[in-house]
Amino acid sequence: STVGFVFGTNLIPMLIGGFFSGLLIRSVNRSNGTASNKRWIALAPVALPLIFGVLWYVMALVNMGSFDAGREYFAGPLYLVGLALGTGILASVVYAIAPKASS
Repeated sequence: STVGFVFGTNLIPMLIGGFFSGLLIRSVNRSNGTASNKRWIALAPVALPLIFGVLWYVMALVNMGSFDAGREYFAGPLYLVGLALGTGILASVVYAIAPKASS
C-alpha cells in the first residue's frame, strides 16, 4: 500500500504540471509556428518537478536513514505540488510576455 500511496502522491504534481504544459503547448501549436521558440517554456511545468522529484528520491537513497518516512513520502510530494503550481504560473506569465519568433 505504501507504493500505491507514493505513486498517487507523486502523480498529482505531474498532472498539475501536465495541465499547464498541455495548455501552453496547445497555444504553441495554434500559433502556426510563430511561437516555436516558446516550446521550452511550455515544457517547464512538467520538466522541473520531474527533475527535482528524481533528485529528491536519489538524495533519499544516498542518505538512507537520515530522512524520516513522513518527510520522504509526504512532504516531498507536497513540495513538488507547490513547485508544479509555481512553475506553471511562472511559465504562463513568461510565455505571455516572451516575444514571438520572427517569421
